[in-house]
Amino acid sequence: QILYYLSNEEFKIYKISAKIKVKYPPYKLLIKKIKKNWISKKIDKIYFNILIKPKHSYIICATERTGTNFLCELLTSTKIAGNPREYFLKKYDYKKKSRIVIKEGTTKNKVFGIKIMSHQFFNSFINQKDNFKEKSHNCDLRIKQSPEKTLYNPKYIFLKRKDALRQAVSYLKAKQTNIWRETIIKKNGWKSKLDQKEKFNFNEINQIMNRTKYENNFWEKYFKKRKINYLTIYYEDLIENPKNTLLKTLKFLEIKHKNNLEIPKSNLKKQSNEINEEWVKKYNKIKNKNYLFNFL
Repeated sequence: QILYYLSNEEFKIYKISAKIKVKYPPYKLLIKKIKKNWISKKIDKIYFNILIKPKHSYIICATERTGTNFLCELLTSTKIAGNPREYFLKKYDYKKKSRIVIKEGTTKNKVFGIKIMSHQFFNSFINQKDNFKEKSHNCDLRIKQSPEKTLYNPKYIFLKRKDALRQAVSYLKAKQTNIWRETIIKKNGWKSKLDQKEKFNFNEINQIMNRTKYENNFWEKYFKKRKINYLTIYYEDLIENPKNTLLKTLKFLEIKHKNNLEIPKSNLKKQSNEINEEWVKKYNKIKNKNYLFNFL
């Protein structure tokens, strides 16, 4: 296939060669370099299309602290559902690096997965120059780079939490301690421990809750405007019954699997503890007092 493809378009090289021969006396080395680069690019393209190009792809759409790491770990453990990771941590032109990302996120059965937060999606696909907070409230979703083209018609999974307060508390703790995930090491116990920098802040929790609501609305508006049929997964259901959630996800993605699919024990440590519950009670207490004061 590679040889046929190259011979079929070889006239392009000779056409370029004829022009270079006239303008540049030492044309032979230049033509050789162009031909080498051209052939290399063509081979890479054919290799990608034959061996890597996904047949199934999906995007896990989420906000922070919704269990994305756990869901991605479950999907990756099957070895048939891609390698979903947060490939959009830095703002960049996805179109230029799409093949690298797809290669990393695709399993042998040609399934590609990726997780992405609302602001990352906005910056990469919708508006790369403007700020997410300033521009996305109008939901002027003029796509700069189509996910359907660059990600090969992906399916969408919307991961969210029912309890917005606990999500905000979790986010504030992670932000203060700079510990966003923890893993278990069998020999040495916990890989890391939460330090004692946590400090309750009622106003900041309120701000996080409002921002999360705003970002969830962004996803819902995007799905509605693009007429996308998506799967909603709740964090609470994921934690309570991981296997059922995984099977539900695989069914939605139309990925065939064994009947006796086993789920390995997670290496992720649950970060929620007594501090989280203490902050939830404290927040509700202050909120109720403020409500009563305003009512009177």
